[in-house]
Amino acid sequence: MGLEYKLRSQLKLNYKLFVDMHMLRESAFVTIPSGAQFYDGSSLSLMLPDTSADDTLFGVSDGQVWQSPYRQWVYESGVPLDGTNVQTAPIVASGLYIEGAFRATDDPTFGHTIDYLNGRVVFNTPQSLDLEVHGEFSARDVRVGFEHDFNQQFNGSVIEMQYLTNPLTSMQLVYPSGKLQPFPAVFIEVDTRDFVGGFELGNRSAIIEDEVKFHIWTLDDMTRDNIVDILTGQWRKSVPMVDFNRVPLPLSGIYNTLSPEYVAYQDMLRNRELITTVGSGTPIQFMSYIEEVDATNLPSVEEYERALVTYKVRVYLNAPVTPLGHIFGPISTLPTIQDPGL
Repeated sequence: MGLEYKLRSQLKLNYKLFVDMHMLRESAFVTIPSGAQFYDGSSLSLMLPDTSADDTLFGVSDGQVWQSPYRQWVYESGVPLDGTNVQTAPIVASGLYIEGAFRATDDPTFGHTIDYLNGRVVFNTPQSLDLEVHGEFSARDVRVGFEHDFNQQFNGSVIEMQYLTNPLTSMQLVYPSGKLQPFPAVFIEVDTRDFVGGFELGNRSAIIEDEVKFHIWTLDDMTRDNIVDILTGQWRKSVPMVDFNRVPLPLSGIYNTLSPEYVAYQDMLRNRELITTVGSGTPIQFMSYIEEVDATNLPSVEEYERALVTYKVRVYLNAPVTPLGHIFGPISTLPTIQDPGL
């Protein structure tokens, strides 16, 4: 049995989905239709075979992995749009254009899996390296990850440089190998914890206050400032906490494809009863409240502009004392306190 997601893990996962959704709502994505061209006439939708993928991706052969110029493909559908620059909703890739013809993921000849996180596809069987493959997709402008992602990237000295085959219109690497990740990026860290309020007779509530930090790294100050504004604009909002012990994470497996039981974030927020192989019940475990927001610019590192946005968030839990210790959870799901001798 795997370790359950506890409060800090739930905070990271939920605030990632929350920020991902708000970035899309503020038009922080680019849409690439099949055949789209860069200013120099090169194709932005062309996908190339990644013959080095077998170094990092187990069980694949040359001709199976094909890489687009963009990472972080959008997988969410039905996204509400708020930004004034938004014209159309993002495209969710559902297949490829091969030699000019659309082929869905379950195509009998060109069946494939879409790796949304890395902006690539993995064919079920090896294909000719001369095949002409185009994608049609939307990609995020801002990558949202966790502090571990940045630590691994920074320690490995694989943060891309500003002018390393990086088209300034997209801020993305050209045909990344699967190791490098682009900026701008936001890395989420859950830091200091305090327990707020005193005890009183008959009250089983535990008010927990955590600091959720957003480390922002960009290639220019305008992008940094935009991200800071989007994040600080969430002040005083309540964020529903989806219990990922009951519902699947959106992307799954070594190919980072949509979970077979994928439930859209906005649908989970409606808190309808769900039955999945992960668990069952209503998705919302409890609410978190963004009580305070602080933002500060940090000194630049090489050509990168940086900022730190900190949320102080409160979660109101319930903690009855049982013979086996304390249980945190919504009061409706907690067992009745019993005499240890029973």
